[in-house]
Amino acid sequence: MYLLSSWWAWLRENDAPNWFSIAFSLIVWPLFLIWLDKRKRLGIPHLEIILRPSQTTISGTKHSAVSIVFTNRTGSVVYLER
Repeated sequence: MYLLSSWWAWLRENDAPNWFSIAFSLIVWPLFLIWLDKRKRLGIPHLEIILRPSQTTISGTKHSAVSIVFTNRTGSVVYLER
């Protein structure tokens, strides 16, 4: 018990709570943000994605294309990427 008590006193003398906060801010929080950004969101209810055939003109020549229409009926903001 004495060893634990003296170890805790040493941590308090050397400002360990602040060092733990700094370590958390520099290691754990960025890893959490990376995980939050990379997680997959499959099957968002009420987000409709409709593919329609269309045409586009490039340098005066018509080409076949695909038109993508997103309809957001989720009631919240949806961010699309890639």
